[in-house]
Amino acid sequence: MSITKIDAQGITAAGHGGSILGGLDLVVHAGELLGVTGRSGSGQTTLLHLLAGLLPLEGGRLLIDGQPRMLWKDASIGLVFQNLCLLPMLSAQETVALPLQARGLPKAEIAATVTATLTALGLGSHTAQHVDALSGGQRQRVAVARALAGRPDVILADEPTSALDLHWREVVLELLAAEARRGAVVVIASSDEEVIAACERVVTLS
Repeated sequence: MSITKIDAQGITAAGHGGSILGGLDLVVHAGELLGVTGRSGSGQTTLLHLLAGLLPLEGGRLLIDGQPRMLWKDASIGLVFQNLCLLPMLSAQETVALPLQARGLPKAEIAATVTATLTALGLGSHTAQHVDALSGGQRQRVAVARALAGRPDVILADEPTSALDLHWREVVLELLAAEARRGAVVVIASSDEEVIAACERVVTLS
């Protein structure tokens, strides 16, 4: 499906110490590069997980184009996790291929897409390497490649540049911006002021 708007209405999530997000209202439109920031512990990661449907709502509701749907089930979604969530026994190309295989794409198309995406992120010579043999910055770029390869309707990226130098940070931000221009919903959670400055709209959690 193609998504035009995500509408979070009064969403609440509870943590061990009480409410992490309390009654948050947020609308995100397709074609928009939205930045989410705030002090440590203010709920950026929690918000992304709630939007993705990976955490249950304690209150409020989440609408996808006006309907109560769940992104992970009802849309194509690309996720960049803060802790990356890579399987160490897989190669870079196997990692990026996983979501494409889940969609049942032809093998030739998967191979071409994986190669092109990894090459765009400077990993063309590392496709066969296991991810645990890569540097921290390379692993982060693999995680970004996995999220982008399928050209999903929604991309939720949690600190996607934290391990990157200036050059690769700019490359990743441009790739995410290109996805927004394509018409995807793109949300970036980051504590990096320069990353947030590159976003079209910013939500600051307190």
